[in-house]
Amino acid sequence: MKLAKEINLPKKIADFIPQHHGTRTLHFFLRKAESVAKPGEVIDERIFVILAKAQFKEAAIMMLADSCEAAARSLARPDPENIRAIVVKIVDAVISDANLMNVT
Repeated sequence: MKLAKEINLPKKIADFIPQHHGTRTLHFFLRKAESVAKPGEVIDERIFVILAKAQFKEAAIMMLADSCEAAARSLARPDPENIRAIVVKIVDAVISDANLMNVT
């Protein structure tokens, strides 16, 4: 958000940045932090959560697409069956976390 302000992004575009993550944990960055942590170092998962639910349809669509794309890339076997399963799991999680409740 700081960079968005520095480069004068329009407000709607800047708002998109945190909203497209919803209230879900940024697992990619959490796993990366855990992989470089020193032995015995505890990583606080809370710092990898952005608390901004999507406020508009475009952010909600991007949230789903971004999450599904990242998860599909992490699959050991990215065949149609596994991709379909991970997409269903992500959509269900986004809905159960109420991340689409404020979308207009």
